[in-house]
Amino acid sequence: MSNLGLGLGLGKSSGGITPFVPSHQLFNTQTGADFNSDNGAETFKVVVPPPAGVPFTLGDHEAGQSIQQQVNIKSGTPMGNDLISLGYNTQNSGFLFSATGDLLTCHKRSADNFIGMIAWGLSSPWNIDLGYSGPTEELVISTAAFGAGYSHDKMNWDDNGNIVHLFVDYNSQPYNWLGFDLTTPYQITGEGTKVAADRSNNTVSGNNEGRGFSFGNNSFFLCNGNSLQNIQKWDLNAGGFPDTLQQSVIPVPDQPPGMGNTRGGVFVFDSGNGLMVVGDNGNVGGVYYGVRRYSMSTPYDLTTMVMEEWIDFQASGTGYTNGQGDPETFIWKPDGTKYWWGGSNNSGGQQISQVLV
Repeated sequence: MSNLGLGLGLGKSSGGITPFVPSHQLFNTQTGADFNSDNGAETFKVVVPPPAGVPFTLGDHEAGQSIQQQVNIKSGTPMGNDLISLGYNTQNSGFLFSATGDLLTCHKRSADNFIGMIAWGLSSPWNIDLGYSGPTEELVISTAAFGAGYSHDKMNWDDNGNIVHLFVDYNSQPYNWLGFDLTTPYQITGEGTKVAADRSNNTVSGNNEGRGFSFGNNSFFLCNGNSLQNIQKWDLNAGGFPDTLQQSVIPVPDQPPGMGNTRGGVFVFDSGNGLMVVGDNGNVGGVYYGVRRYSMSTPYDLTTMVMEEWIDFQASGTGYTNGQGDPETFIWKPDGTKYWWGGSNNSGGQQISQVLV
């Protein structure tokens, strides 16, 4: 398994860094009372937020942490206009980072509905706030590969640095997982048009309720939202695709009252103790989105999950609001000092927020 830790949930060794693990007791930030499951109208957080600067935490969000930079890829913005000029629409379909720290987004090509992975050459690797070159079209998936009636929904790296895309038929609801081998792991430069996948799977499905997925430690993780509200762990077959269900955790521990998993939301990585980040949606006192961080005392064992942090998207002292995009994607910088979340901006594009821990 690679130690790059790119994207939603790939392994990254902490290099001896011990993650900060605060108390996981929930706390009512409005009244100071302990967690009360009968009072769903309040906003809840952990008792002790981590100090600023501790890698692989969500940061000192109760001491004024704010978004360092945000980009909005929609019509009328520089990035959106550049993407449209390239022949693509701006609708959200996920983002990743390459091994060299360039931003990668995924969009539908206007002329033929092919799906393109677009590279934005960041002027400073792992920084969306200092400009870019491009965008350039590097990997394209033809409709022959994913089939009529399917729409692109998510993408992620597998354990070997190849790319996996999820296509969903929103009417009949089967999932179509397609894996494409890359010339260079975690890089899509010059891959061209793909008319067929190198591997596929259409047996693992969340009944259109769960589309957040990640790979790690030779396992596959799927987060189900809406009515299912569970997180699953699957082992991998010889081809590197999910094969047998190993664990299904329901209910997910310590969910804030009134909040549930986003359909975009499981992001797993290993920094010694095993950690996971899950996106929230729901309605708690006007809060519609949030981000939860879990530890796992046994790495990659979902039965040992404990929630350590929750940032709601109306958190006092932060710039996190539901108007900045759904937390459908979450990515750590490999050294744990920065993270990004992003998703639909409710206006035909996608927003990506960058936060310095």
